[in-house]
Amino acid sequence: MNKILQSNELARLGRLLEEQKTFSGRKNASRVLVSQVADERLHELIQISNQHLYEDNLSISRGKSFRSSQDNKSADDMDRVIDPTDIDPYTGSLTSLQKQRICDLLGQWEEPSRQNPSIAEEVASVGAVMQFKRAIAHMDTDFPFGKTAFTTKFENSGRNPKHDRDMLLQEIKNIDPTARRTIRSLAGAVGIPVMTIWRMKQSKKLKVHTMALKPKLNDDHRLNRLFHCIAKIDKNTINSVAEMTFKSMYNEIHIDEKWFFLVRDGLRCIVTQDEPPPKAISVSHKSHITKVMFLSALARPRFNHTTRQEFDGLIGIYPVGEIDMYVRASHGHQPGDLKWCNVNMDRDLYRDMLFNFVLPDVKKKMPIDNNIILQQDGAKAHLPDDDPLFAAKVTELFGDPTAVKLYTQPAQSPDLNVNDLGFFNSLQSRYYQTAPKDALELIEMVEETYKNYPAKKLNRIWLTLQSVMNQVINQRGDNDYTIPHMKKKVLERQNQLPLSLDVTAEASTYPLDILVD
Repeated sequence: MNKILQSNELARLGRLLEEQKTFSGRKNASRVLVSQVADERLHELIQISNQHLYEDNLSISRGKSFRSSQDNKSADDMDRVIDPTDIDPYTGSLTSLQKQRICDLLGQWEEPSRQNPSIAEEVASVGAVMQFKRAIAHMDTDFPFGKTAFTTKFENSGRNPKHDRDMLLQEIKNIDPTARRTIRSLAGAVGIPVMTIWRMKQSKKLKVHTMALKPKLNDDHRLNRLFHCIAKIDKNTINSVAEMTFKSMYNEIHIDEKWFFLVRDGLRCIVTQDEPPPKAISVSHKSHITKVMFLSALARPRFNHTTRQEFDGLIGIYPVGEIDMYVRASHGHQPGDLKWCNVNMDRDLYRDMLFNFVLPDVKKKMPIDNNIILQQDGAKAHLPDDDPLFAAKVTELFGDPTAVKLYTQPAQSPDLNVNDLGFFNSLQSRYYQTAPKDALELIEMVEETYKNYPAKKLNRIWLTLQSVMNQVINQRGDNDYTIPHMKKKVLERQNQLPLSLDVTAEASTYPLDILVD
């Protein structure tokens, strides 16, 4: 019974050690643990454990819970497993030999046989000791017993690599990026085995980077992009003591067109080991894949104080085309069945969609602000910023010709539109999880996916747009940049996601009072 109580106390000490390591600072954890371990009570338990170890060694043939190779030694001749007086004279803590012996002692504890009724009461307590051993197994170099007591493999174990890693990394940097698109091509260019490159990639010395095609810019494009981003700075923060920030952009609506395809080449799916692969999708030509164009309108999500409801920022997504009927019977359809017919987007159709779909939905869904900006790209089918018919329609719906204004974004700048920046790709990845059979089902599923798009995710894309504008200012209008990671999801969970981002310090080199006005 005493052994049971001592086992439970050892397990409690193990859990205490684990808690100390979890909540203490990493640098000071080992000192705190040493002070907890090198106390009188643990030394007392060590002495008792020595006696139990000797007794159980003598009775190993009767099925006790300890094992040892020193059965035939007497208590006086047997070396003590733990010596409580063996303390480091400088630190006052356990010595390395002491720590190793404690590890050996705990490693010799076995769970007793459940078939023996006489020791059935010890099963629970031994389970607690096993828990103590598991706690020790999860501890690293901060554990006071020492790393060498619990690990069998060291950092410098194994044979030395044949190829010096630092020299390889320097040699890889000198190779043209087009010659290192795959592991095999890079290995051939360097002249080393493929497995060496693979191991370097697994050890995080190499990483894969995807090079995206970006629009080619001239000086006028860069200047217009720079002016566009500076104009988004909140002028109320220019001369303030705090950092300059961007506008909230609550009064902006971004519109753009996007083709959605029924299927795409290279789709992947997961199959079981004994399952045949799905039947390949056949098309007459890759250019004849069923597709539908959509016009998307997005605003930034926010709380509508008028209706006391959340505004999700989804103005609407509208298919470009018309529904018709089949006249003749054919494979897969009968006369009178409905079909979708795509229509080329021209200026008249674009104006008609704005008047009949976009503007009514803006009035219905979006909280009314002064000077709502409808941002579009510079496609030929789009309306000029001063279109008189558009101003007349706005006056008819809102009673003020300046309530909604058209604004054409800088040329060659899809990264300054929320749709092209991330929404279309995100929506398309969600849409491809469905399985439409024809164009009408495609339209239905795209609209359903759009309707269920999370408002929080859309808000994060608007913040990404502000980080992109910071990069454009840093690059003086160029698009040669990488979007920085902000950990927006983490900030959102902590309720620390900012409403607007701080403007980069590079912006202070420009005459902001003139440019923002």
